[in-house]
Amino acid sequence: MTAGKGIFHEEMPQVSDRLFGLQIWLNLPKDSKMAEPHYFDITQDMIKTVDLPDNGGMVKIISGSYDGVKSVETKHIQANIFDITLNPDTEIEIPSLEENILFIYIFEGEGYFGEENKLVENSVVVVFEE
Repeated sequence: MTAGKGIFHEEMPQVSDRLFGLQIWLNLPKDSKMAEPHYFDITQDMIKTVDLPDNGGMVKIISGSYDGVKSVETKHIQANIFDITLNPDTEIEIPSLEENILFIYIFEGEGYFGEENKLVENSVVVVFEE
């Protein structure tokens, strides 16, 4: 959804035994702040999947691209948004440009991140500054 110069919306999640949700709000560039409001769904068939080598897990590409595979491109802000599942003892490197902001949120489990190999447990947001 692009709120732009204003949009009304209502969120009505369906009752479920297991429901994970994550909203990411990105600040529009100055020249797009008064854009026309726009809403679009990213449906399951639009999300591309990359299997990691050696049965290490998978990367669902919600938007942007990973390992040469492109998924949904957003209108105002190009963002790489991934849902990554790793099997135990699997390492992954996610390339990013220096001007990008990189953050992770772990829904389940834990992992080690960065050059310091810092342990991050579930339900924690980590923002990488470099």
